[in-house]
Amino acid sequence: MPPPDLKYGQVVKYREGGEVADVKKRVVFGNEEEVLSALKLAGNTINTSYIERNNLTVRNGVSRLIRETIDFSKRVDPLIMHLCLFFAWFNLVKPHSALKTEIADGRRRWKQRTPAMAANLTGHVWTLEELFRFKPPP
Repeated sequence: MPPPDLKYGQVVKYREGGEVADVKKRVVFGNEEEVLSALKLAGNTINTSYIERNNLTVRNGVSRLIRETIDFSKRVDPLIMHLCLFFAWFNLVKPHSALKTEIADGRRRWKQRTPAMAANLTGHVWTLEELFRFKPPP
């Protein structure tokens, strides 16, 4: 059962002859007004470009998801572990140039930030060692 405050919109592409013929948007969880209100706060609309960009990022970072490769996942558990590691690295270890902030101390021009730093979940860029040694609370 999904959380009662979940707002979830879906974009469905219909194809004819390999090309997109129609795009339909629908609300899966929540009502349409709530979903549109949540999207306005984020400054977005339901759009396939966000989803496609995310899919490309994940596919480029997780070899098991690359199309037509010998490295595809044969079992679900290793794929889930690989995805968890990728998302932890992506959010905690890898600085993103779009998230950098200007600093005025005169030593460096920009402070690199990760998505976790931008969301105020951590105060620094993690190292891989730090990520692998981290023990989540029970």
